[in-house]
Formats: sequence, structure tokens, C-alpha cells
Amino acid sequence: MQEHSFGSKNFIRFEKQSENKPISSSGNILVSSPENVLFVLRDNEVNIIESDSLKFIESLSSDDSKISAFSVDDELLITASENKYVHVWNLENHAVCQTWKSGHKHPITHISSTRSLNVVATASSDCIRLYDLNRRAYMHNLKGPKGPVSCLSFIKSKPNLIFSSCDNVLRVWDVKSGKLEKELCDHTSLIISAISLGDRLYTLGRDKTINVYDLSNFKKIASLILFEDVECMLIVPNASSSNIHDIYTFGTSGNLKLWSHSPAKCLKEFMISSLSNNSDKMLQRSVVQGMHYLSKSHSILISTYLSDLVYFDIEREETTKHSSLNLNQVFCVDFIKNWIAVASDSSIIRVFDYTCKQNILTLEGHDDIVICLNYRDGILASGGKDEQLVIWSVDEFPSIQKRCQVSGHIATITCVCVSHS
Repeated sequence: MQEHSFGSKNFIRFEKQSENKPISSSGNILVSSPENVLFVLRDNEVNIIESDSLKFIESLSSDDSKISAFSVDDELLITASENKYVHVWNLENHAVCQTWKSGHKHPITHISSTRSLNVVATASSDCIRLYDLNRRAYMHNLKGPKGPVSCLSFIKSKPNLIFSSCDNVLRVWDVKSGKLEKELCDHTSLIISAISLGDRLYTLGRDKTINVYDLSNFKKIASLILFEDVECMLIVPNASSSNIHDIYTFGTSGNLKLWSHSPAKCLKEFMISSLSNNSDKMLQRSVVQGMHYLSKSHSILISTYLSDLVYFDIEREETTKHSSLNLNQVFCVDFIKNWIAVASDSSIIRVFDYTCKQNILTLEGHDDIVICLNYRDGILASGGKDEQLVIWSVDEFPSIQKRCQVSGHIATITCVCVSHS
């Protein structure tokens, strides 16, 4: 801070000491095999953070080109940039161990890898290319219908690659020979996800249908009608039987649903309070980007496009944690002792420890965007677009409890002030 004079007036110039950059730009998140870290995509870098504390560890970036796709498999992280280069990272020392130019004519949109075969598949709208990590050379150039690839993955139990494009057909390729083995034509709209687990293959389409196939012969054995647009699908091993898989979906209803394919029906429906709202705008802001199964805690990690993270305990059937990796548009900030509270384009108030740049608390009490905050003498007040005034009690920080909620306004609350006690 420096003081300057201009004529008869004095001005104070403030200098920036530090800043909190958003960790994520898209909500695109991957989980490591030990489940101890998360890989978060942000423009031209992948940020590595601790999965429990969300503490920033390191940022990986190979060049200035924006990363268009990334994949993690055991001890390797693979990134593809818009300049069509592919980088393989060793996760033990966080160093690049292989780099090659993909040869694609268009940007890479999907990437997948398999450590059992040491093969990397990259996809763009022109073709799919298979790269052998051991030989450091391309194996095959797979061509299907022209157009963007909608899903790409390896089958874990077989040497097969599966992908789908704009013709709604799922193609099964033999990785070693590069030959097309099977075409699955059961969906009537775009296939957005294909997951293999055990001896089953699950496909999700924009036709609001999940098809289940037997991997031994690729015959369809079940079909689930979802009755809503579904953003993502997750297949979880059943706790009681290794031969049974639980199917979880998250769709436009804003609820997490558990399905069975034998018989084909919805078993349970869970409302995720932090992602479910009657407001269409709020629901649009919380569109789910992906779901990940955390086997150690037997829970589901749900990530949104605005980089919110929700942890759902499968056994207890409840949300255990809600955090955020991003600030989005900031409307109001206020200091609480040595911490800072932030209202930023959501119904959640985020509390940061600005000394270590960690999001240590998320306060949920509003039904729409929080616009204003004010803290004084152990009381935090917040107001927002839901026309509600919420009073929070700050007793022993970092414990902040909701004390009461006051109604009466007929428009957005744009300013709030707490008087001296």
C-alpha cells in the first residue's frame, strides 16, 4: 500500500499480494486409482489436489495449448492438447515420459488408455488412432462414420476398444488386429457413455435408454427406460454380490437414481439437496458433469460443470460433503476473523482460509443465488435472489451454524448489514 498526492488530494494505491485462481474451468474431474488425489482440468493445465481436503498439490502443463482431453490409468496421466500433441505423465514424479504428435487433422476430443495392453486411443472427428506405448509407435488407424465421437473406452476384460459416433452405432474393435468385430445398433439416438464391468457392458443414449450387453457374445440382455434426459451413468459393484451391478443415473429431475436391470426398474431415488432446486436457472447451473465411484469409502463423487463436488454415501444413502473448486462470478466477500466468506453465482456461501487458499466450509441455506454478506460480532447475515435473509451463528470457528431464516421481502435482497452488539 502506497500513498500518493495529486494536487490537494491524497490517494492510496493498493498492491495485490496474492490471488485465488480457480482450480477448475469446466468441472472435468478424474480420480486416481488409490483415490487419494483428483485430477482437475483447467485450460492448458491439469491441477492435482487431495481428494479429502481439496488441498492444491501441483499443476501439470506441457505447453501453452489448451488441453482438449485427458485420461488417467494407474500410474499414468495422459493429456491431449488442441495443437494435437499427446503427453504421457508419470504420476510418481509428475514428469512427462512420452510425447508424440497425434497425426489427427482435427482436435482430439476423447482419449482413453489401457495399462494391460499399454495402448492409448485418441479420437477426433476424422478417425481414431491407437498408439503402442511400449513400441512408441502407432498401431492402427480406425475409421468409422465421419463426425464427432460421442464416447470412447477400452473393455477391461477383453482386448477391445468401443466407440460411438453421430450414427448412434456402438462399434467394437479388436485392438491387436485393428479389425471391426461387432456393431451394436440398439440405440435410436446418440450414445453418450459406454462402461464395461465384469462380464457386462452398459451403454447410455440420448434416447433415455440404458442397454445392457453380455460381453461374451455382445447380445443385449436388458434395456432400461429412464423417462428423463440423463447426463451421466455410473456402474457400481453390488455390496452383497459380485455378480450384480448397481446402476446410478443423474438426470434432469435433479435426483440421483438407483436402477436394477434384472428386473429392469428404478429401485430408489435420492434427492441431492445441494443440486436439486425448483428454480430452472439453479438446476441449469448445477448440471452434473460426471460421477465417480470411490471404493474405499463406498461412496459416489458427483461433479458439476461449475466444479461443485458432492460426496454421496451409498450405505447411509445421504450426502456427506459438498465442496467447490471454483468461484465463478463473485458478488460479495466479507472477512470472518482470519477467513473470508464468498458469495459467487450459486446458492452456496464458501468460506476460505486465504492463508493456504483452501475452501474449508460450504454453507447451504439459500434456494437461489446469494448476493450479499455481512459479518460482525459472531453473526453472519446473507441475502439473495430467493428473497430470504439467513442468519448464521459463528461461535467457535470454523463451525458456522444456521440460526434462522427470515422471509418478507418481495424482491432480491441486494444489501444486508449487521449492527454492533
